[in-house]
Amino acid sequence: MIRQVRVLIDEDRFDEALTAVERMSSRPQLRWVGRRLIAASRHAERLGFAPAEQTRRALGTLLADIHSQDRPVPHNEGGAMIVERAGAEQAVIVFSGNEHVPFAHVILQSYLRRRPCHSIYVTDRRQLFGVGGLPGLGADFPESVRSLRAVCDRLGAKRRFCFGFSGNGYAAMRHAVELDADGVLAFSPPTRLDLEPEKVAAVEMIRRLHDHVPHMAEDLKRIYLESRRLPATTIVYGAASNSDTRYALRMRSVPNVRLIPIPGFANHDSLSVSIVSGKLAGMLDLMLAGRAVDHAPVAGDGAAN
Repeated sequence: MIRQVRVLIDEDRFDEALTAVERMSSRPQLRWVGRRLIAASRHAERLGFAPAEQTRRALGTLLADIHSQDRPVPHNEGGAMIVERAGAEQAVIVFSGNEHVPFAHVILQSYLRRRPCHSIYVTDRRQLFGVGGLPGLGADFPESVRSLRAVCDRLGAKRRFCFGFSGNGYAAMRHAVELDADGVLAFSPPTRLDLEPEKVAAVEMIRRLHDHVPHMAEDLKRIYLESRRLPATTIVYGAASNSDTRYALRMRSVPNVRLIPIPGFANHDSLSVSIVSGKLAGMLDLMLAGRAVDHAPVAGDGAAN
């Protein structure tokens, strides 16, 4: 079946490829992953991010790689799922939400298993931007941070990195500061959640955060500027998405932050487009090469804009 999907993509028969993905039974997690990546491939080709041949080859290769891996499918039950790498001294913590099969978990392991790092996959079943407690790690943010730090220490991971998309990008950035992480790779993250009441009411996930743990609705710019150590942070976003661009640009004056806009892209899913355009591998390598820097805390500037 995976071969048929790849042929259909090569022949520009995307609707039929989507139908074929839905029929896959040996690796059912590919249904959700496949739908999302095929949609992203269409976006990438229309906007000219990469030649059609390149995006289709990347998509087909990735689907085949996921399909062939003899490993359990990450799920959102219990605590963190850890994939150890013998001799590694660095760990990547991947944050994901409440999907039945977390997209980032399935995709990222296809990349991280080729890199000298441990992989730690965590899920936020409560969908509180990762700051309201994590299953098996802690009932609240401080306890979850302590647990993640203990996991990294047990693994011998002297360097720590955080990865996330959208609300989980916020989780990655927020945890990175507390974990003394060296780097963060965040796709289309909101960078402040301390919003006006009308904006809070407009977004269910933000409203839930304010209802359950209002003290954790924070401004990442302020958090970064008030910190003594800043992770090398890369934010990827669609340059034609007004909200994602606004969130990203307010971080541009923060030391050790790099912005990577995707020209012409108005969709929120900058992660999938980066995957099918063949950009994610380089972004991960950039993250792993990052180093946190010491910083003289600056108070009172974080809430602007």
